Amino acid sequence: MIPIHNFLQAFTNQAKNEANRDGVTPIELIDKERLVDLSEKYQLKLITVTVYEIDTKCFKVFT
Repeated sequence: MIPIHNFLQAFTNQAKNEANRDGVTPIELIDKERLVDLSEKYQLKLITVTVYEIDTKCFKVFT
């Protein structure tokens, strides 16, 4: 499985510039719309995964 992070906002100009700056391997930034288009084109099956993080501050009362 390849993890894909879902960003709620569009990529910033700084991110776009960094992805294509001279002297480094270009990175293709894929927004949600492009991800959906690619998944339909290549018939990829996407599943939603919910991740929970534990707030460790709640355990401080036990120390």
